[in-house]
Amino acid sequence: MTLYARFNPQEDYATVPSRCPNCAVELDHATGGRRIPEPGDASVCAFCGALLEYGQDLQLEPWPSDRAVPPELREAQLLLVQVLVMQALFGDEQ
Repeated sequence: MTLYARFNPQEDYATVPSRCPNCAVELDHATGGRRIPEPGDASVCAFCGALLEYGQDLQLEPWPSDRAVPPELREAQLLLVQVLVMQALFGDEQ
């Protein structure tokens, strides 16, 4: 499994456009992996922090509730949520 959650312009991949199943924002890029996402790879929505997985058709799906969340995916989610909270509180002041 490859995790797509960290922003890195050198590792930015266009993906099949897909809506986050949690917030419905259309996502069409993945960053942080070392290759184009494949089915079964994990991601975190950059807009709401939802844990996601790429399905067989590369559409984003909710992380399966019956499967444990890998520590690196949980860490990426927590970091992203912190960024989202800071943006909500302070906007672009930083």
